[in-house]
Parts: sequence; structure tokens; C-alpha cells
Amino acid sequence: MKIRTLDGPRLHRGFSAGANSIRARQGILNSMNVFPVPDGDTGTNLSATVQSVSEGAVVSRSLSQTSASMADAALTGARGNSGLIFAQFLWGFSQGTEGLDELDVAAFGRAVSGAVPYAREALSKPVEGTILTVMEDWASEVAALSRRYDDFAHILPGSLETARRSLGETPSKLPVLAKAGVLDAGGQGFVDFLEGIVSFLESGDLRDLTLLSGTPTIRHTHENFRNGEPAFRYCTEALLQGRGMDVGSIRADMQPFGDSLIVGGHGEKVRVHIHTDTPDRLFFTIKKHGSLTQQKADDMRRQVDVCRNRMHSVALVTDSTCDLPQEYLDRNQVHVVPLRLAFGESVYLDRVTLSSDQFYTLLEGNGESPVSSQPPMSDFERTYRFLLEHYDSVIAMHISSKLSGTWNASRAAAEKVGGKITVIDSRTASAPLGLLVMRAAEALNEGKGHDEAVSLVEKSIPGAKIFISLRTLKNMVRGGRISPVKGFLASALNLKPIVFVDEEGYARSLGQTRGWEKNVEKIRDIIDQERQKAPIWKYAIVHAHSPASADIAASGLAEIVGREPAYVMDICPVLGAHTGLGSVAVGLLAE
Repeated sequence: MKIRTLDGPRLHRGFSAGANSIRARQGILNSMNVFPVPDGDTGTNLSATVQSVSEGAVVSRSLSQTSASMADAALTGARGNSGLIFAQFLWGFSQGTEGLDELDVAAFGRAVSGAVPYAREALSKPVEGTILTVMEDWASEVAALSRRYDDFAHILPGSLETARRSLGETPSKLPVLAKAGVLDAGGQGFVDFLEGIVSFLESGDLRDLTLLSGTPTIRHTHENFRNGEPAFRYCTEALLQGRGMDVGSIRADMQPFGDSLIVGGHGEKVRVHIHTDTPDRLFFTIKKHGSLTQQKADDMRRQVDVCRNRMHSVALVTDSTCDLPQEYLDRNQVHVVPLRLAFGESVYLDRVTLSSDQFYTLLEGNGESPVSSQPPMSDFERTYRFLLEHYDSVIAMHISSKLSGTWNASRAAAEKVGGKITVIDSRTASAPLGLLVMRAAEALNEGKGHDEAVSLVEKSIPGAKIFISLRTLKNMVRGGRISPVKGFLASALNLKPIVFVDEEGYARSLGQTRGWEKNVEKIRDIIDQERQKAPIWKYAIVHAHSPASADIAASGLAEIVGREPAYVMDICPVLGAHTGLGSVAVGLLAE
């Protein structure tokens, strides 16, 4: 059957066929991923990008309108290097089809050729032997064939052979691929995409797209491939939205923060991607350009560590309200899914793209109240799918379900993913959640298995307690947790409340005293009473950006408990939004 023109529905159906092909081979693409870092997520990122297009685009009869909607959906949902390059290619394609209700072969050839520079220009340092090379070689062949033939059913299969050949040559252009014994994962994904479209042209049945043929095969060995550690820790992305944004200015501001920089989009919507060690400083710098949404900061060093140096067969997962020092999380390969914290339209990742310093700067200087929210279920789903590729099972521990919907989101994702995933409601937060994670980590280090570690944590939960002394009620008033009148009276009378989390996981008041120091004395007395009920395994002190307050709280506790705290650290910004600057808490875990 000859196909001489494309309209909106045909374009979208063809794209969806290619998207299905990528999704069918997601795991293989992950296994091939060695460049720019071997973090095993190219398939996941490309799959998420194309799925956002096939599901999010608005389809009309007009090819131009459909193409523009697909490009917008791609920019919104793009993930990873290859995903953003692909999204930028679609944006360029939409610019080349503007105003056209239908597209013939010649116009298609011009549009795909014109789209390649958009993808190339988005990269600060284009590298040959990647998806960009395969895309460029394919587009060049399409343009050449379109000058000789007028049938899509001819030029698409014909140009596919060129894409396959280009993919096969990627190791000769990029030595890291040759050393690892793989083809470029992004380039392979693009070829898979084209094969899905061609398969659909031949069969006309979307259900047959997993039956692929002709894809170049090569032994995938990159998990044993030693190419050093990633130069930067976080694969960082965000969507900037505003008016009249200058892509060049955004790129210039981002350049000093890392490598693998990609900036794509236009004046009202710009997608950014970079590998960096400081996503918090990066986003604090570029937030002047527009509202920051859809932030992502994947820990590439943790991903590579899991692929190469997995400690146990059981993965430990928690959320960002687990106050544990980063050094301990790294040493014990604990995976952290961050909650969200929004100031106006900008949404940050707790403790990852927003540091404590930056949070309290915004809190004190911003007229808007911060709003915290649980991680979306998709964050947990993506985490669990990745971990189960490398671990036999997963244990997840989260902030009390009475304080946040995080546990529910995690449990729902675990049920959807399947496999052996135990999701535990800690019925607490902050330091005692950290101590529960520490207990599980030490159990695994001692050689205990999944079920033993879960049993130990669940038996420990009743002994996990936290007592918080607040310096101010301003945040409670601003967040709507107490009335302005009560807040005013408490301030006028210098009343400082003590808050704790009860055995059911609710935040409760233990009363209030006149003066913050009195509260600290009362907490010491409470800790002494707890010590007499049961020996304290470990305790920790957390504070809301006030080390001096932590020092005061720690004074005398070592004598009461018989040892120094396991650690002292800043409380996470999400919890600091509720406790307020200067608050301090003591968390403990009984034997």
C-alpha cells in the first residue's frame, strides 16, 4: 500500500508504534548504557520520553497542530540525555512543518533534515557516535530518498538500513563503546523506534510491535566494564516555564556547574539537562529565568555503585524525611526518594535541589508559604524497577502515614511493580526514621536476610521516638496548623511548645513552657524517663539550621544516655517548613 501523505492521526499512530518498540526493548537499552556514564537508565529515560508523547499529545487532523502538540509533550516529559535530544529533534520537526495540514515525502525530508540542527544546537559539546550521529545519518538518507521517491512505504524502510549501519559504526567513533563491547544505547533506541514504525507499516497492527527483526546484536558486558566513576554525581533535569526566556542565557548560567549540558525548547518552555555535583546551587542560580518544575536529580554514582559493587541482595529505600548523614547513606547504599517542596510555582526536591541554606533563605525572604508534598507514585515505581534489576528484594521505610501520603504512594508503586518489596510505615519521622534505617542496614551488614531485617525493624518501631522543641509558632500559623490568634498569644506569653510523634504516628503536643531553654530541660527529663523504661540503642539530634541550639540540647544528654549521639545534623527542609528556624529535636531508638 502506497502512503503519499501524512496527516495528524497518521503521524501520531506511527510515532506510537515507534514508542511501543522502545518500551518493548527498554531493558536491553539499559544494559547497553555506558555513555556518558554507565548508569543503566537510557532505556528507562527514552521510554518515559516517548510515552509522554504518545499519551500526552493532542491529535487533530492537522499535521502541524499535532506535531506541535507532540513536541510540547516531548519537551515536558523528556528524561535523560537521549530523551532530551529526541525531544529537541521533535521540536525542530514541528518548526519545519508549521502551517501544514498534510506532509508529502519531499516536505518530510526537508523537515527531518531541518530538525537535526535543533538537536545538535541543544548540546553544549556534541559527541559523535551517539544517538545524534544515527539521527543525522538517517535524516540525510531520508532527504536523499525523498528526492527520488514519493512513497513513505519506500523511504522509511530504505532509510532504516542507513540508521542500522550508522548504529553499527558507533563503536568506531566513540572508543568507550568499543572498549565496553556495546553499541550506543541512545542510537540503538532510535533504531528501535524506526523499526517499530516500519513494522507497523508492514503489519498495520500495534500489537505486533514486540516482534522486531534485524536489530544489530552484540554481547552486553558493561556491568563489568571499568571506566572510572562518573565525573559528576547527579543527572539533573528541570523544566523552566516563563515568558521571553533566553535559551543562550540559561545555557551560559548553567555551563560552570558540570558537563553533558543540554538546553532545549523556546521562550516559554525550556528543558534543561546537566551532570553536576550541586543541583541545589544550579537551580538557585537559574530560577531567575522562570518557574522551575519537574525537577529530577538521579544519583549516578549510586546507580553505578549498585551495578558494580552491590553490597547485599536486599536494597534499602527510604524518603528524604529520614534524617541520616549523607556519608552513612553512601556507605550503606541506602536509596532515598525525595519529597517535594514548592515556593509558588517552583517545585524543589527535598534536600537534593534545595539545600537547608537555600530553604531558610527562601523561607525568611519569600512572601509565599512553602507547600510540601509526597513523591509521586511514578518516582517510587521507577526506583523499584531499577532496583529489582539488580537486587533480589527491597525493604522501604517511610515517614508516618499519618503525617504524609508517602507510604501510600510507595506501597501502591510496589504493588504495581511486583516482586518482593516490603514497604514499612515507620509511624515516625526524621531522626528515629533514620535510626530505623540504620538498624536495618546493620542487620544486612551482619548477614541477616530480607525477612529477618523486616522483623527487626517492625519490632523496633514502638521504641522509635522523637521530641521537638519549637522556637517559633510562625510556621505553624503560616501553614494553617494553628490559628493566628493562638500563635499571637503564645508569642506574647513566650510559650514554646514541645511536639512528639505518638505510637500511632500522629504529631501531638506535650505541652509548652515559658522559654525555649525550659523546653530543652524538659526534653532531657523525658529522655531520662525513656532510658529507665528501656535501654537506648542509639539517639540523634537534629536541628532547623541552628547548630547552637543542637549544642544546647546535646549538653547533658551524653551523661544521661551514657554515650554521645550517633549524629547531629540539619533537619530536612520539608520538616523544617513545619518546625521553623531554630527548632531542635532529639530522636531515639530503644533496644
